[in-house]
Amino acid sequence: MTVDIWPGSRLSLDGDAVTKALGTGAPDPFVLAFLLLISLALVLLYSRLVAAISGSSSFFRGAYPTSETLGNKYLCDSIIMMYILVVPFYAVALRMAGLGNSFLLVFGVLCGLLLLRKAMYALFAWLSGRQAAVRSVERVGYGIFLMVALATFLPVPVLMMLPSRIFATFRIYLSIVALIGYLFYAVRSLQLISATGFSSFFWVLYLCTLEILPVCVAVNYLMNGN
Repeated sequence: MTVDIWPGSRLSLDGDAVTKALGTGAPDPFVLAFLLLISLALVLLYSRLVAAISGSSSFFRGAYPTSETLGNKYLCDSIIMMYILVVPFYAVALRMAGLGNSFLLVFGVLCGLLLLRKAMYALFAWLSGRQAAVRSVERVGYGIFLMVALATFLPVPVLMMLPSRIFATFRIYLSIVALIGYLFYAVRSLQLISATGFSSFFWVLYLCTLEILPVCVAVNYLMNGN
């Protein structure tokens, strides 16, 4: 776990015994205050959170539920709002999986990836002239990321009460959830882009290069520091 959130604890991915129990030590006040502030915002915006989860889940059910959600402004706005708020908690989950040296590093790299994706969406929309389709794809990406973030962070409090060796499998769980989410995103985005008459080949090429490659570089950096 992050030493800046829970000093005195460390994550062992090789099954070694931890020097202190997970969750001991004084949390970093700035990081803790930031997470508590985001948590408070989620509580205050509970109705938006429920709407965002409802809308995001439709992206996993099929093309028709997806189109219905994309046509609902309230649901789309809720998805975007909650997408922004869950980013810090996804960073916590990544850090607990052993990535990076601190929460701030993981959070910074994650924000960089998401901003890069935003820029790529804007560039692709400008080059292709398919602003509406790209906007729909972007919202699908927000919704699926929201569900992936929730699925990876919600087990964290339970894991903290289990033996430290359980964390050795958390990275595998995180990878599986991310892969499932990306597969659904790829399918839904391909359906939306193909409906406009754009080449499916070029969209798959985009997914394999400008989507997957930056993620691989970021994960390698967080794992190896280079």
